[in-house]
Amino acid sequence: GVFSDNLEQTRLLTTHLIKLGHRNIVFVHGEYSDVTNLRVEGFKRALKENGIEFKESMLEESKYLDKESVRNVTSNILHRLNVPTAIMFPDDISAIQGLGAIREAGLSCPRDISITGFDGVQLSQTVSPHLTTIKQDSETIGKILAQKLIMGMKDKKTAPELIEVRASLIVGESTGE
Repeated sequence: GVFSDNLEQTRLLTTHLIKLGHRNIVFVHGEYSDVTNLRVEGFKRALKENGIEFKESMLEESKYLDKESVRNVTSNILHRLNVPTAIMFPDDISAIQGLGAIREAGLSCPRDISITGFDGVQLSQTVSPHLTTIKQDSETIGKILAQKLIMGMKDKKTAPELIEVRASLIVGESTGE
């Protein structure tokens, strides 16, 4: 497998929000999978490391890359009695949809609510405000995976291995104090 360190990168992204003063954070995650489980664990670790008690209300499930699902989830979050100061989305496309729902609710990002994405797709840096996100190196992941698949077809005895490709935090304009 070729992957980004989803646990560590989500921990880093959550810690970024906490350093800005956010304590009431909701993590919108995609459907349960190994990647989702690692990201949820990274979120919980960052909270624990910073003395913030985890509550189940801090997690909301959506679907990866599903516009309608993320808009509904975001709308529900914004109608809570205790609206969070930050929402973390499972991917950049979802964050952009969430941004639309935030604007429709008459709120401003990041003045009223900070948001983050995940993936670092080019679109995340063309919207306003530019997203704070984790940039995965999808091109390198794809190249390594293709090379490993070709090697595996040539040499049936190739042992399975896990390869981590570094990701990085992009601090955009969508997060503030």
